[in-house]
Amino acid sequence: MGPNAHARGTADRRRLHACGPPAASAPVRLLTLDDHAVVRAGVRAMWEGDHRGEVVVSTDRVDVALQAIVEDRVDVAIVDVCMSMGNGIEFVRAARERNPRVAHVILTSFREEETFFQAAIAGAAAFLIKDRLRSQIVDVVLQVANGRRLIEPGMIDAMTDDPVDNGLPDDHVLECLTDRERMIVALMARGRTNREIADELCLAEKTIRNYASNVLSKLGMRNRTEVAAYVARSSARRNGALVRAAM
Repeated sequence: MGPNAHARGTADRRRLHACGPPAASAPVRLLTLDDHAVVRAGVRAMWEGDHRGEVVVSTDRVDVALQAIVEDRVDVAIVDVCMSMGNGIEFVRAARERNPRVAHVILTSFREEETFFQAAIAGAAAFLIKDRLRSQIVDVVLQVANGRRLIEPGMIDAMTDDPVDNGLPDDHVLECLTDRERMIVALMARGRTNREIADELCLAEKTIRNYASNVLSKLGMRNRTEVAAYVARSSARRNGALVRAAM
């Protein structure tokens, strides 16, 4: 080896030593929203000693959790369904409107099909029963943190046996909607946020909000989750399909 090659090799080794080993992946930042302190403590304990995830926000307050999501301080939110301070399904819907980057895992004691159904419509990435093993919960959280959706939009189609984005079911309640409103309602039923609907239809997000408000007024419903659930149930009734969710 010539002197120049030797010098280059020495310089390369010095650079490698200065840089050190590759940095480890940053842990997934977790939020847990549950009104039972023992559940929050249990979720935190799951990640003790596990460098892949870290609970950075643990609260029973919906406003605190929502602020953390708005400020983009978390990657995955683990949310209870029924809380004294609010409804977990509605929290997921509101949080996705404000920051669709954050994935949501519904962690609940309830096995009702309707709860799963509404979680899917609201845009949750996964649905877990609290009695699942720690390893199963950790695995699901890491999967959704990497962008996987374990509740896919297509699962709503499978549950109703009718692809809602190919047209709404014939239903007298929905007859009052215009063609554009029907299209928007069909996208709502797929769990799309206002921002996602606006991008898909090449409209302003404010325009979609106006359409959504008009739809609620016409149908006499309180929120978009109620509209989406009604559409899916109407499709299921029309086809005689049974909702069978894999919980």
